[in-house]
Amino acid sequence: QIYRWLTAKKGRKPSAGKATTEFIERLGGPTQLAIWVSVAIAVFIGLNVLFYSSFFTNYPKGVTDALKTFEFWSKTGREAHVHPPLQYVWWLIRQESALLGLGVIGALIIVLKPRNSFALFSALWAFGLIAAYSLIAYKTPWLALNFIVPLALIAGYVFQFAASWAGFRELIIIGALACSIGLYQTIDLNFVSYDNDDKYYVYVYAHTRRETLRLLDEIDRIAKQNQGGQTGITIVSPDYWPLPWYLRDYSRVGYFGRMSDSNEPIIIASEGQIAEVQQRFGTRYQQVGVPLPLRPGVSLVVFKRQ
Repeated sequence: QIYRWLTAKKGRKPSAGKATTEFIERLGGPTQLAIWVSVAIAVFIGLNVLFYSSFFTNYPKGVTDALKTFEFWSKTGREAHVHPPLQYVWWLIRQESALLGLGVIGALIIVLKPRNSFALFSALWAFGLIAAYSLIAYKTPWLALNFIVPLALIAGYVFQFAASWAGFRELIIIGALACSIGLYQTIDLNFVSYDNDDKYYVYVYAHTRRETLRLLDEIDRIAKQNQGGQTGITIVSPDYWPLPWYLRDYSRVGYFGRMSDSNEPIIIASEGQIAEVQQRFGTRYQQVGVPLPLRPGVSLVVFKRQ
């Protein structure tokens, strides 16, 4: 409302005081506005206390811990996943190019001619978030998902605006082009390059590699020769996630995260622990195949008990 007042044409533009008064009156007057603001604050605080205290079963520790988390993330945000200011823009160009392009066009249209309040809100919502998140050094691809909904809304406004000056043919061409780009990127990401950690595929971030399935096949093959789902598995690799998910059907899995004694049929170690496993267990265990990647920078090796 304030932005539309600031950009109103000269001669139709009311004074700042009058515009503010009109805005407050539309909300029911000063008293009604104060009541609604107070109710909103009370509901906000009440819901936070209710949920963070687990319905008062962890009160007040749950509430204070919810506030302490900002202390942890303020430190982590300066050390982990640190990227330059424009990183989100480059990520959106690479994986959401059609949405970003239409979003920019829609934002420019509505900012120059703010006739639609919801479209203006969507534009400020989308690019306000991008600007705010870009100022923080901590950046991850999943945070960029916060931009997608408002970008889609303001991108849709481009078609509404174009309908007033372009023909049906032009709308079809723009829509087909945007959908084709999005469809290609979706199919490529989900069915072809889902584990490609190249810089272009920003959503594949520390993702499990498809070779992990070969590792699981080796485990299943050995397990069939032993006790099936009851086969004991000792995991000595310090990096093993998300193996707990993949091995959820096995009831006897030990995640030690370090070298440990074992007499189980299977030992899973990291590539850097091969020599240590051979020295510790000698000929009791035999390496099966070659090291297989679990995720970028982490390769695991299966050892079978002789």
